Amino acid sequence: MFHVTNFGGLGGRLRAFTDAAGFVPEAGDRHQDMCWDAATDWADEQWDEFVAGAVKATDAANEAVIQWRAEGSGEGDDADV
Repeated sequence: MFHVTNFGGLGGRLRAFTDAAGFVPEAGDRHQDMCWDAATDWADEQWDEFVAGAVKATDAANEAVIQWRAEGSGEGDDADV
């Protein structure tokens, strides 16, 4: 698992997958090891689907970071990131 702030402004799509502390699950993570609302009850199949979605969103965020870096950090100009 990693914290959503690792992606800065490019991690917005990951917020749908964060636990109460802002962590995003990765493949192999267990829901019991994260901080969920007491009312959240994960069935194994639900958790697997949730993690698959988080992994897909993480891949997209990684691609956005790569593209952002390739275009330059925007320091010293008016780039919106």
